[in-house]
Amino acid sequence: MPDRVAVAVALFGAPPLLGLLLARVRRAAVGVELRPIDLLVPLGLAAQLVQVLPRATSLAVAYALLVTWAVVRVATAAGPARIAFGALLLGGVLNAVPILLNGAMPYSASAERIAGGLKGTRIDGHTALPMLGDIIPLPAGKFMSVGDVVLAIGTVLTVSLILGTAPARGTRIPAHPTSSGV
Repeated sequence: MPDRVAVAVALFGAPPLLGLLLARVRRAAVGVELRPIDLLVPLGLAAQLVQVLPRATSLAVAYALLVTWAVVRVATAAGPARIAFGALLLGGVLNAVPILLNGAMPYSASAERIAGGLKGTRIDGHTALPMLGDIIPLPAGKFMSVGDVVLAIGTVLTVSLILGTAPARGTRIPAHPTSSGV
C-alpha cells in the first residue's frame, strides 16, 4: 500500500475504528440515537467530494450543512453526546475560520517542501491565524491542522456513543420508534 494511501486510511479510518473499539469495551449504556438531521453529515461530505458546483461553492455548501448539523446536535444533546458533538463543531470551526479568512487552508513552508503541490495557500506574513493551518507533519508528506485533530477526537467520541446504543442480544427493536428526532 503506498504511503499516502496508508496515511489517508489511518486519518479517516482510525477515528471511526477507535470509536467502534470504545463502544465495544464501554459498559455504560449511554448512547446517541441517530436522527433525521444526521443525514446532513453524508450530504455535507458528498458536497465536498462530488463537486457539481464550483469548488468554493461546494465547500461553502458542505461546511454550511456540517456546521448546521453540529449546532443542532450540540443544542439538543446532553452529557457525553454534547461533548462529542461539541468537539466536531469546534474542529469544523477551527478549520473553517482560517479557510474563510485566507480564501483557502493555509499550509506551512515545510509542508510545501515535503508534500509539494498542496491545495491551499502558503503561510506568509499576511496569513490570518497561521497556527490553525496545516502545520502538523505526518508520515508520507501529509499535514494536518489543529481542527483536524479536534475533528478526529470528536469522531472517536461520536462513533463510540452511536455504536454504544446497540440493543442487547435478544432485544426486539420496534418497527416504529416512539421517540421523534430532530
